[in-house]
Amino acid sequence: MALIHFRILEQVFRHSWWASILLTLADRQLRYTELAAALVERWGARPGDGHLSKALKQMRQAGLVNQVDDGRGYLTWTLTAEARQRAEMLAMIEKALEEGQRSIDRH
Repeated sequence: MALIHFRILEQVFRHSWWASILLTLADRQLRYTELAAALVERWGARPGDGHLSKALKQMRQAGLVNQVDDGRGYLTWTLTAEARQRAEMLAMIEKALEEGQRSIDRH
């Protein structure tokens, strides 16, 4: 893994909930309430509203998420191209960790 990949991971993991939000939004763009519910569905927990709002604001400032109109007058959160690359990297790590845990469980 190149040094840049470690730097990207450091940035993501330095901020609480960023990795979970990136992986959740990688599936589809979501309104705020949908994102909160999807976090619970996928991870079994979610940050409080204030913390989620702060995380999304920080991620927008970092160029990782945008708010866009969904065509029905609702604002939805979506990943930028840069964030999609990070989400793909996180998904690979998540898969490797799951496979490693299955291997441990078998032994």
